[in-house]
Amino acid sequence: MPTLSILIPNYNNGVQSSKDGQTDLIGDLLVSLHDTLKDDTTPLEIIAFDDGSTDDSLGTLRDWSAKTWRGGQPFLTLLEDKHCGVLSITANKLVRASKGDILVRLDGDIVVHTKNWAEKLVAVFERGPKDLGVVGPKQLAANGRVHAMGDFLLHPRGYHHVAEGMPPELINKPIEVDHVMGCFYVCKRDVYDTLDGYDEDYLRGQTVDFGMRA
Repeated sequence: MPTLSILIPNYNNGVQSSKDGQTDLIGDLLVSLHDTLKDDTTPLEIIAFDDGSTDDSLGTLRDWSAKTWRGGQPFLTLLEDKHCGVLSITANKLVRASKGDILVRLDGDIVVHTKNWAEKLVAVFERGPKDLGVVGPKQLAANGRVHAMGDFLLHPRGYHHVAEGMPPELINKPIEVDHVMGCFYVCKRDVYDTLDGYDEDYLRGQTVDFGMRA
């Protein structure tokens, strides 16, 4: 069975940095990973990289790095460095520290709802065409409607989110898109290696460049 590396870049995703001053962004993500994957049989690792955070999110990551789960394995491995502010650099460092066949990069301010999603993700690659290289999930907005089912870039309407604003139950089959949004970005390691990773000259939009090259 393929192995997964769940890779989380973090910079100030704590309570102190949330808009309302009450939401534990990185903590909520980690709770959602624990709850959705605790019974998942897919071999996986979780690695977080803190890019010099100055809020409480670093303490939260340190606390979770001391926890164990799934037969006593560490919940996550935490890497720390001084702040550089370039996500593509941090993302490449995370990949270099990982071992999985499938790379799952998550932003630190999302939560995951689907139970046993690692098993389902592996099945998508196994059922899909051999050259399927990048995958992303249906993303929901706070109101419960679809935020994006990926993006179209080369389109008469220009850049836009696919199915934005639709009820999620109406989107129930895979869609080929130009770009998978970076907050939950999945690719095969051999695709990452072939492309030589994320272009570190991009301050933002590195997944757009990566996806188009893929």
